Amino acid sequence: MGQEAIARSIGLSRPYVSRLLTEAKEMGIIQFRIIDPLKGESDLERKLRAGTNLEKVVAAQLCGGISNLEHNIYCFEIVRNFARAWEAKPYLLTCPAVVSSRLKEAF
Repeated sequence: MGQEAIARSIGLSRPYVSRLLTEAKEMGIIQFRIIDPLKGESDLERKLRAGTNLEKVVAAQLCGGISNLEHNIYCFEIVRNFARAWEAKPYLLTCPAVVSSRLKEAF
């Protein structure tokens, strides 16, 4: 959260929140780290990309089924909609949602 959002959520002014954060940082109570989730690559994505001509791989844990026919929640529909939103090419890998520990070790 930014300082303005913190200030609104606890009912204080943004400058006061800024002073509190500065003091807490100086006292060693808090640390600031910026983690860009779009910059990094997970182990699974790295393994899927290795040995291919792909520049970027994005792996997502999507699991769908048939529970409400009024919505597109079939697994292939979820993958297609996700790819459309990210302007990507979808690949459907059919695999069980629950796997043995031996299979998990492969990844």
